[in-house]
Amino acid sequence: MKIKCNEKQRVITIFDEKGNEKCKEEMAAKLKINNNKVMFIKPYEFELQGEVYIGNLTDLDNIKKLKIPLEDDKSVKDIAWLDDGRILLIIGYYWGTVSTGGDLYQYNLHFEKLDLIAKFPDEIQLDTIHEINQREVHLKGIIYTDAIMNEYIDYEKKVSLI
Repeated sequence: MKIKCNEKQRVITIFDEKGNEKCKEEMAAKLKINNNKVMFIKPYEFELQGEVYIGNLTDLDNIKKLKIPLEDDKSVKDIAWLDDGRILLIIGYYWGTVSTGGDLYQYNLHFEKLDLIAKFPDEIQLDTIHEINQREVHLKGIIYTDAIMNEYIDYEKKVSLI
């Protein structure tokens, strides 16, 4: 099996052992694989509400959208596997050229339950789950340094998962 993820064009394509295309997802990005499971965000576009899709690499006809409750102006910005039954998500605003906010959540795949792990002020824009282990997660983004949100500096934060 071969998986091709073009982040710039936002296309994920999965091929079988013979090179035949088995699955093609457009407007999708942030592909994450854990054992034989695959997940990604779709649509992953400016000012569109991105949601999480998950499937099994052995049964690509059954990729499904997770039932993650999102407010009308919020989108999933990044995802990561915590273990086989839980994922981490950054959820924040999706509108405007300045996309403020972003909070860290855990979603239990078995119970379909979303829990807030860490809330951040609006001047912090989280966009990346950089590194993860069983004890903490390392997040990246920016923090706006002026009132009109033109100036910013890089931002990093480690959040405990215990």
